[in-house]
Amino acid sequence: MAPRLSIVVPIYNVERYLVECLDSIAAQTFTDFECVMVDDGSKDGSAALAEAYAAQDSRFRLVRQVNKGLGAARNTGIRHIDPDSEFLCFVDSDDSMPPSAYELMINTLDETGSDFCTGNVLRFRAVGYYQSGGHLKPFKETRLKTHITEIPALVTDRTAWNKVYRRSFFDAAGLLYPEGILYEDAPVSVPHHYLAKSVDVLSEPIYHWREREVGEMSITQMRTNPRGLIDRVASVELVRAWLTKQTEPRFAEYLRSYDENTLVEEIPMFFSSLVEGDKEYRDAYLQHVGRLLRSIGAEHVARLRAPLRLKYHLTLSGRMDELVEQITYERESGGGVQARGLLRPYADYPFLRGGRKSVPAGVLKLDNSLVIRSRLYRSTWEDGKLRLTGHAYPEQLGAAGKHDMVRTLVLREAKGRRVIAVPMRTTYSPEATASCHHDLYSCDWSGFTVAIDPKKLKHRGQWKDGNWRLLVAGAGKGGVYKGRISAGWSDSALYLPSHWVEPDVRIVPWIRDNFVYLRVETVKARVTGLAAHGDRLEVSGAARSGPSFAGARLRLTHTESDRHLTFPLELGAPVGSLQPFTAAFPVAELTAVREAWAELDPVAAERSRDHWDGVLLLADGSTVQLAWDDRNAPERLHLALNPQAPVAERRALYSKPSPHGHLQFTDQVLQPLVDEVSSRGADGFLLSGSFPLPGAHRWELVVRHEWREEEHAYPVEISDGRFRTALPAVPTASFAGRVPLSRGTWNVVFRPVGVPVPELPDAAALVTPDCFDVLPVEVESRGKRILLERRDHDALSLESHSVLLPEEGARYRQRQLQSVDYPAARRLPVRDTVLYHTGKYGTYSGSPRAVHEELVRRGLPLEHLWGNDDMQAELPQSATALRYRSPEWYEALATAKYVVASTHLPDFFVRRPDQVVVQTWHGTPLKQIGFDFEKVWFTDSKYLRSLAREVPNWSLLVAGNRWSAPVLRRAFDFKGEILESGSPRNDLLFATDREKTAEQVRERLGLPEGKKVVLYAPTWREDRRRPQDGYQIDLRIDLAAAKAALGDDQVLLVRRHHLMCGQIPGAGNGYIWDVGTYPDMAELLLIADVLVTDYSASAFDFASTGKPIVFFTYDLEHYRDNLRGFSLNFEAEAPGPMPATSEELLSVLGRVDEVAAEYADRAAAFREAYCDLDDGKASIRVVDAMLRKE
Repeated sequence: MAPRLSIVVPIYNVERYLVECLDSIAAQTFTDFECVMVDDGSKDGSAALAEAYAAQDSRFRLVRQVNKGLGAARNTGIRHIDPDSEFLCFVDSDDSMPPSAYELMINTLDETGSDFCTGNVLRFRAVGYYQSGGHLKPFKETRLKTHITEIPALVTDRTAWNKVYRRSFFDAAGLLYPEGILYEDAPVSVPHHYLAKSVDVLSEPIYHWREREVGEMSITQMRTNPRGLIDRVASVELVRAWLTKQTEPRFAEYLRSYDENTLVEEIPMFFSSLVEGDKEYRDAYLQHVGRLLRSIGAEHVARLRAPLRLKYHLTLSGRMDELVEQITYERESGGGVQARGLLRPYADYPFLRGGRKSVPAGVLKLDNSLVIRSRLYRSTWEDGKLRLTGHAYPEQLGAAGKHDMVRTLVLREAKGRRVIAVPMRTTYSPEATASCHHDLYSCDWSGFTVAIDPKKLKHRGQWKDGNWRLLVAGAGKGGVYKGRISAGWSDSALYLPSHWVEPDVRIVPWIRDNFVYLRVETVKARVTGLAAHGDRLEVSGAARSGPSFAGARLRLTHTESDRHLTFPLELGAPVGSLQPFTAAFPVAELTAVREAWAELDPVAAERSRDHWDGVLLLADGSTVQLAWDDRNAPERLHLALNPQAPVAERRALYSKPSPHGHLQFTDQVLQPLVDEVSSRGADGFLLSGSFPLPGAHRWELVVRHEWREEEHAYPVEISDGRFRTALPAVPTASFAGRVPLSRGTWNVVFRPVGVPVPELPDAAALVTPDCFDVLPVEVESRGKRILLERRDHDALSLESHSVLLPEEGARYRQRQLQSVDYPAARRLPVRDTVLYHTGKYGTYSGSPRAVHEELVRRGLPLEHLWGNDDMQAELPQSATALRYRSPEWYEALATAKYVVASTHLPDFFVRRPDQVVVQTWHGTPLKQIGFDFEKVWFTDSKYLRSLAREVPNWSLLVAGNRWSAPVLRRAFDFKGEILESGSPRNDLLFATDREKTAEQVRERLGLPEGKKVVLYAPTWREDRRRPQDGYQIDLRIDLAAAKAALGDDQVLLVRRHHLMCGQIPGAGNGYIWDVGTYPDMAELLLIADVLVTDYSASAFDFASTGKPIVFFTYDLEHYRDNLRGFSLNFEAEAPGPMPATSEELLSVLGRVDEVAAEYADRAAAFREAYCDLDDGKASIRVVDAMLRKE
């Protein structure tokens, strides 16, 4: 009997990944498949692995061929599948799938009968999974039995492997993959979208697309390989050729939309590579992209906006240097251009040889680029009118002056011809400039307030149901421009409140694609009561007379799966014009649907709540929405579904209004609900709420930084269904001192005490509708604005604002500070000032601290200024904090006689002749740095160009030992004076009062007496870079085993590199201390009895103490050969053991003194070679040299 599904897996040189791929296929919950593996002439062990897999699982078959490329291998697989299989799909052999992927897709096709099913994609690498950018837009929501004409973004759904085809459709289409080119997917996938009668689009991620980090680069990672460009253009041309050959009129429109996508999205993918590419790549671009542009035609290019028009004009004219300059210019300006011309504005680019006259006049016209960009700040109903506050400005022009433009709010009926204009009042809004991603113009006067009188929406004096779009029309410099009103980021700017204008009529603002609409809604049915009776729920309501409710049912729709449940209505005796009704249903049926869907949904385990929307389903098939009437809302239902289950498995059913104001239930992780919020001033916030179980319960309220992953937890004691707890507005679980919350978004979640974090999805702290009008609540704490906000409709969030004011931190203002204010300040007299620069995330620590303390000790008449990023450094009274990147910081950078740095200086910095810049760097270079670093995967040419500009500004470069001097000179290509002084930051380890300091540090950390202190200080890995930036910590230590084996005699302090993000499991358990926020590493080295590190420069610092060092090198070969490489013969010279596994590490730590004795000779040789200058006087030598340089 033929299998239902045929899977084709082309294989070529993927022995590193193949078994993982095949395992994911074998683990599919849909088991009726065959897998045809096609070895395309692999030169490694891939074929042998595939052959072994086929031997152990009869569903897998191996076909071999000489190397012909991916397209040919897929076609070979198609020829070898069972001719009678029903479905066909493809998998790339370095990728994988969630177990339920094919069951979900084939079940969907069985239900709909569509020609193929296509699903969302996650990229993955060492740090985990994240959304594929190219698949984000077309797969933002599930749409069944749809078509590319309904979802135009599907034109970007070009990959072969996220689809399951119905064989009858695939065979009838008659398309095979082109052979001999890369990017062979699109010439098949795009035509299939146009040919299909219907397609199922799933928002669930059904495919995991690997981003390679080592070995051979994949096709999509070869950014500057000319072949990649040539073949990508060829792929586009094949699609165009196919569309052109079709005779049906609809294909002409398909070609037009495909060409538009090619111009707007496809070709621009080459732009960044042009900057990095060599002459061969640039020549290939001019030849092949030029040919493509000519075939598309000038009339299509003419409809584009000016920046793209210019790029394509320069391309067709062969003006490569100017094209590269334009791309660089726009990268630096955030895509902005300088606009000139009062009535007919045009883009004024400074790099054009011959100025604007060197290109046709129409190329630079900004007519279709002057689109209004807007954002709401807040919305309220005042005196029966909807008041909106926000900003709106024309892109590329901004709004620098109060009278630059006149704006009008326009309400346009969605299905009708009515248009209503409402005047807008201009306000000052530096927040607009701060939120603008361009930096060439100010938007300070783009703020607005407007009041909408809903009575204007009446038609001939009567309310008429329907939707209205909100637009802005503006007139001013450059003519007339318009755009949509966009929602804001939180609270009433994102979830606008509704308003009742009649007993049965309300105005409901709503958001789609982030644009604001108004709906006039005549409420035909509303919920009046909710009650639980044992294992059944009862919904009570009242409907207006009119439609017949005989035979009507309550329909509940599980929004995640689009599954429906219906239950009969019981009608009561009419009361006037109202028809009362009730419907009862067993909760178990809702649970069964959720659980069944969880078996199929690949991301169900990450979701803390599922949603059910309720409507009335009438006998004729029409539906009536069930309104949640906030004037007389039903009693809130919060029902524990399985109170006897383990805490991590408990669920609750909660009733609430949906974002559109209709009945909604959520089946969610059982947790407290917040129903009161208030301010405690600088101390933070006070939260009160309910819990659906009797008795006493212990929970935590946790705030987690969205980017840094830093956490702070606060106790929540629940008694008989109520709680009251404080939410501080400052970091508490931190050793950083009196500093404010780090800037950014902090997620607020509830977590039961004692439940391991991995066992429970994060449950955002939810607020009831009682809090909607109260939020946001703002406090000021330690010099920062902290807002408690509402996001995701009813979830709490903390926002810690920047210490820079909007008018200081805006990109436009920063450009002015760098290009105008800083050069002007360089003409001011140099001041007797020392500016200490520790960069982003810098603290009061390291060599700059040591130099500062030596200068203060000498009592010199110098002012000491410390660049303080986000005010995260607690400073002594001897130093004045300067907000990093503030106006006063720029002035200090330009006028300080001395600049002491431990990291890179800003790219715009130019040392004045009478300035002294001391670069203390941040450690002896164990790993390769600067120009020595030549790993193809991670070398950053932009960084190297920046480094070449920066280094000549250094007056002195400090070397921590004599060995470092030539290494640093070579790595930085430094021509100036290198001071062989030792590292000032290590002076603390030799200080006469070091024991007193150590006692203070131990007390600050709360360390127990009598236990050996083991400090684990791992460095970051290039291949652990997260999609949102920063590097994920990768703890390979079995912490539970470590505590069991060593916890009686030792404590473990974990100090991750400041670029690393993530939590330390078990921190605070009496054995593990997370000291990532402790400011000064030198003080931690001072109290450590043992240092465990990997490739960190801290090994050189600690070696001078003579105490044991253990190198936990679980990835030694990988780090040496693929990531960084070393500046010395690390394996031969390491002054301590190099365990490769956690088990080996714990064994070494269990007998660390004995091991130290075994390595005594190597440790002594290491100290002699690399600690030759450490004597506690490095700061003195550096200060002497710095003052001498004057």
